[in-house]
Amino acid sequence: MTNRTADNISGAQADNIYFGTYRQSSDGNSGYNEDAIKWRVLSNSGGDLFLLSDQNLDAQSYHEDFEDVTWERSTIRSWLNGYDASYNNGGNSGTDFTGNNFIDTAFSSGEQGAISTTDVVNDGNSETGTGGGNNTRDKIFLLSIDEARNIAYGFSNNMSEIGDASGRISQNTDYAEYRNAFHLDGAGQWWLRSPGIYYGFAAYVFIDGYLQYPGSHVYEVNVAVRPAFNLNLNSVLFTSAAAGGKIPAAEGGGNQDGAAAGEIFEITDYSGDEWKLTLLDNSRNFDIEETAAAGTPGGTVTLNYTGATVYDAAAAPNEYISVMIADGSGPQYYGRIAQPTAADGAVDLTIPDSLPDGVYTLYVFSEQYNGGANDDTRLTDYASAFEEVALTVSGDTTAPTLTAGAVSRISDNAATVTFTSSEAGSYYYEVVDSGAAAPAIDTTVAGVSCAAGEQTISLTNLTVGAKDIYIAIKDAAGNVSQTLKIGIPGYAASGSGGSPAPGAPDPEGGTDSTPGTSVPGREPDRGSTPGTSVPGREPDRGSTTDRVDTGDVRDTGETDSDRTTGTPRTGDSFQPAFWTFLLLGSLAACIAVIIRVKRRGKNDENAE
Repeated sequence: MTNRTADNISGAQADNIYFGTYRQSSDGNSGYNEDAIKWRVLSNSGGDLFLLSDQNLDAQSYHEDFEDVTWERSTIRSWLNGYDASYNNGGNSGTDFTGNNFIDTAFSSGEQGAISTTDVVNDGNSETGTGGGNNTRDKIFLLSIDEARNIAYGFSNNMSEIGDASGRISQNTDYAEYRNAFHLDGAGQWWLRSPGIYYGFAAYVFIDGYLQYPGSHVYEVNVAVRPAFNLNLNSVLFTSAAAGGKIPAAEGGGNQDGAAAGEIFEITDYSGDEWKLTLLDNSRNFDIEETAAAGTPGGTVTLNYTGATVYDAAAAPNEYISVMIADGSGPQYYGRIAQPTAADGAVDLTIPDSLPDGVYTLYVFSEQYNGGANDDTRLTDYASAFEEVALTVSGDTTAPTLTAGAVSRISDNAATVTFTSSEAGSYYYEVVDSGAAAPAIDTTVAGVSCAAGEQTISLTNLTVGAKDIYIAIKDAAGNVSQTLKIGIPGYAASGSGGSPAPGAPDPEGGTDSTPGTSVPGREPDRGSTPGTSVPGREPDRGSTTDRVDTGDVRDTGETDSDRTTGTPRTGDSFQPAFWTFLLLGSLAACIAVIIRVKRRGKNDENAE
């Protein structure tokens, strides 16, 4: 099973694809079953698989009338592609094949969308010299003589019966024989698009693989039809084994060792050569909300989805939400995990017990699975584009532990908070007003990556007032810590009368957060705003240094008696008399200097 590639599929008829349906096998009651069509892969090149039907599917004349004609104007070209009467010379004015044709009968609209429109080169017959007519652009066509002898496509390059022509031998289906296709021991002859010896003839391949380049009359009805086309790999989401590739037989066996329906199972090696396709359905708008998930082997992760195609037992019985788990070498597990009953919802994924620890890519998609109970119908499936989820699988079940650190309120709007985590992971947080209900922390979205150890959260969009921050961390295994709550104080500038200063005891035994405030009945803080005082107490002298006057304030609120008598104490200010004496002395000295200067000036005038 590969993602949007077919590098597991080889050309030259080494591998085969099942694609589309057509009446083929007998139902034993005069009818014919609609079976999946098997196609030989002629080449895998240029983003296309070049396919040729494994069997002869029908019998048709190359052209309805016996007249000169080339591929461009033949009725078989119009029948294969569903063209109207303007494309061919059938009848008097052409034949309309829009309502009865091969392409609409064999392929769904989704399958037709995956078929490339090919520039068909109509070379002439190199053996007879008959011209091939104009080139055309078609979805479905027949091989030319040159293509049917191309070694790169798995054919012999000889024209005659000499040599191996087995690559061109093709069996008729029961339905083709019913339609009068000539056969011998089941093998039939089939048309090529190249002209024969004349324009009224067309080349074909005989039952033994011999190239009949002179051809047969174009109106012959017993020559079978073996269509070819190019399949665009851009339309292929992934390929899987044609039978049992997505789920084994109910009783076990198959190539998946008996996993039960609906379970995720390991994709084991497939040595067969038959494949089926899951086509990309661009009309589906499926989406997964998560981009990452984590869990343990055997554990469960929940994925939230939108746009699923809803299961309906009658109208849409084959609709699923499916997953693939891939490592660096490609998908390793596949499973259909739910049949959604609503377009939007949640689905649980159980991680396989056998999945080793590691990081994987989880592909999630909305799938129309048409393989039946045992995945043996070989029918084409359809799916949305992959939604990719990074899936981390780990046996670690221990959640990280968190420890609170320092908090600093820088302004009304800003703060920093530190905490320590025991493990690396991604952290998540929510901030609420102090005392508000604890928020629910959503750890399903992308968080902030962090290593083990101390982390700092810088908050810049706070509002006024105290806050609480709630923090959780999820480790690489998806384990989520218990939520840590840290209080953030309100902000108050220095001297504004707000919260106590950090680290200083507050009246309730906590810590102060704002310097410069005082408590009634206590000595003012010496670092408070100059000029503030408590009634009946000495004013603060304006010192900018916080200090506690030991022995000045008692636990009982009493004041030292020395304060009321004015007796100086260590650390107290000098008395007012000292300052008055100093001021008068300074003033007398200044006056003396002024008198002396004036006298010297007068003496200088008299001397002149």
